[in-house]
Amino acid sequence: MEAEVVDRIVGIRTWDDRTLRIYRRTGGTIVAASVPFTPWLAIADPSLIDVAGSAVSSTSLSGDDPLRTVLRFDRWPQAWDTIQKILVTESERRRQRVSSYLDLPGLLFLSDPAEQWLAASNATFFDGLTAADLVRMQLAVETAAPPGRPSRSDRSQDRILTIAATLSDGRKSSFRIKKHDEATLLAEFHAWFVAADPDVVEGIDLLSTTLPYIAERCALHGIEPSFGREGAMLRVSSTPVGKGPWELPGRMTFDPAESLRHAGPTIQAIVSEARPARTKAPAPSASTPARRCQEARRWSDPWWFALLPLMASVPLPPDRFMRSGPGHWLEAWLVRECLRQARAIPSSGHSATALPEFAPAGASGRFAPAAELVLVPSKAAAWRQLSETQAALLPPWIRGIRDRWEPTVDGPASGKDRTLAIALLTGLTDAVRARSSRLHDTSVAERLDRAIAQTAATVAATLRRQNVEVIQEVGERLYVEYPDNIADDERRRLFWTKVNVSMPEGLRAVPLRMFDAIVSVAPRIMHGLSGPSVTQLPRPHSYRSPEPFIREYHARAIGLILRCQWNQLHQLTSETIRRIRNRAWHISEFCRRDTLTGSLDEYVREREGRRRNPSAPYEALLRAHGATAPAGDAGPNTPQSRRHLHEAGSTVVYYIAGNRRDLSMADMSRLAEYWDPSAPDENTDHYLDRLRQSLERYRPLFSERDFSSVFEEESLFSFNDDDIGLVRRSLAGSLNNDRAAGPGLGIWLDLPGRPT
Repeated sequence: MEAEVVDRIVGIRTWDDRTLRIYRRTGGTIVAASVPFTPWLAIADPSLIDVAGSAVSSTSLSGDDPLRTVLRFDRWPQAWDTIQKILVTESERRRQRVSSYLDLPGLLFLSDPAEQWLAASNATFFDGLTAADLVRMQLAVETAAPPGRPSRSDRSQDRILTIAATLSDGRKSSFRIKKHDEATLLAEFHAWFVAADPDVVEGIDLLSTTLPYIAERCALHGIEPSFGREGAMLRVSSTPVGKGPWELPGRMTFDPAESLRHAGPTIQAIVSEARPARTKAPAPSASTPARRCQEARRWSDPWWFALLPLMASVPLPPDRFMRSGPGHWLEAWLVRECLRQARAIPSSGHSATALPEFAPAGASGRFAPAAELVLVPSKAAAWRQLSETQAALLPPWIRGIRDRWEPTVDGPASGKDRTLAIALLTGLTDAVRARSSRLHDTSVAERLDRAIAQTAATVAATLRRQNVEVIQEVGERLYVEYPDNIADDERRRLFWTKVNVSMPEGLRAVPLRMFDAIVSVAPRIMHGLSGPSVTQLPRPHSYRSPEPFIREYHARAIGLILRCQWNQLHQLTSETIRRIRNRAWHISEFCRRDTLTGSLDEYVREREGRRRNPSAPYEALLRAHGATAPAGDAGPNTPQSRRHLHEAGSTVVYYIAGNRRDLSMADMSRLAEYWDPSAPDENTDHYLDRLRQSLERYRPLFSERDFSSVFEEESLFSFNDDDIGLVRRSLAGSLNNDRAAGPGLGIWLDLPGRPT
């Protein structure tokens, strides 16, 4: 393995099958050097050495952990060939196909050459550098499009009007199109970009919009988008499961908006502690490209200030670091430490034991004002809650990490070692609890869950003494209501400082977002109001309601509940009921879209053999294409001839027709293409029942009298909202217990189970 220590790295690029180019920033300039690269993989079964015939050497690691053999190769393709041979061998052993090396806990393979080289060496990105040493560029574009239509990069008449760029040393430049000559604009920007030679390119929606648009326009004009180092092309990266994000070889890309959306609460809290927290997301729709560059810079600065020390300690490429979390950071750090000490690498074997999901008692109702908090370092502090007896039962590798880093958690708040300790111990907690992790350990996870639950109960009691009520706990996030006499940012800062003085030793509550109000309906069902916008707070699944009109109703209703606009909510409900009764809508508002799990012919055979119950989408297809004629007897122009198109994975769009309530959905389903607006035949009673079922989700928020008053149809008497108000109720028990109550008890828009 490469053992040399290389510091001040700002970029790594794959040069060929056995060479990497390393870019170091020294004295304000970039120094490029080629280093030999030896691909490697670790295995648990020594008998697989014979399978890897192309391996040039093998090394045995000391220790009792599973991954004790490291195979090395001359070239990168040889490593992939060996992976394929191992997959074939394992498939034959198990007598079932193993499609990916990620499904083999007895195999460790890093699919990125840069990540492999970092793990096998003592090098990390940005070691020896500060945020001020990096050359960071903020990038934004302005595009033209036909009136009323979005701009498209593949449309020749659309074009880039302006490219704005700023550098971390204060330099700014703006490139504007002249006489519709987009090719000249791109060429001028390319020359300036190469001369500036940035280490990091930043921008709001950089990877989803800006870079793809520039690449497409360059291709349209025959310009090579060589924005990477040493002429490397702007390109789409590849991953083991398909295409990845756009990349600039030798440089890092960073989108602060994407990082804010995907970063875990612990990382957001570390960033918030580094600089004052913001309560709004960056605005991609700022008026000009120059303003968007300023916005990107303001949002990127705290991330670099807080996370650069972590990047300098974890052997991961920066792009991968930003898109992963503490669990992956811990695994990368652990692999590097094991290889450096020639020690076997842990792997649990992917235990599939399901753990009970803990959720403390919460409350339903409306809460104002409210905040989203994260406890730092709650997951790291869980390790200190283990007794000495429990700690002695930990696997040696876990006990070693705990004993090394747990004392450092109480270090100075701004210390690099403390930040690294919090990140690694948080990652250790995530890794042993996640069933998809190679480090998952059920017994250790159960002990940690008990420690985290005990800490959560202590924190809730402490917050209650400070007039802060816990609404719900979702993962690492706490949603709370705080006193309504705290109006401005300075008073909020002083208030949370006072709260943290009373917190259990070593824990701090870091506010991530503030809300004017939060409505909590059920476990994990919450919405927040911040100014004019309504935010759907974290939840594990998307809405389940298949009918669009129900989703649209709830999107509007929750905003009215957050604003306590009862009269408008009553009008919305009455208007929706009237539209259903009068059929004053279109098929697109009430049709359902289902994906077939098997072909239509398979369904017919299973029904004939009484091995399957009737299913609405399949029955709709049979009514349209003929229920009795076999597919082989169909003529070329008959409806039956289209039956071969309905294979597994096909989408069926249908609705419920008729006027009877005593039949199942399967007996009344009909393809949407047969709906006639001049003679509508949808089952209005069915859709009224669907609406009323979904309204039950709001029952916990109201008294019985108020619920009936708000959600009933217009009556002879006018609606009076003077006495309408929300009530608060306890959400006792755990999510696991709620789910165990039966399939008819749900927490989504559709309270009953989805009928078929």
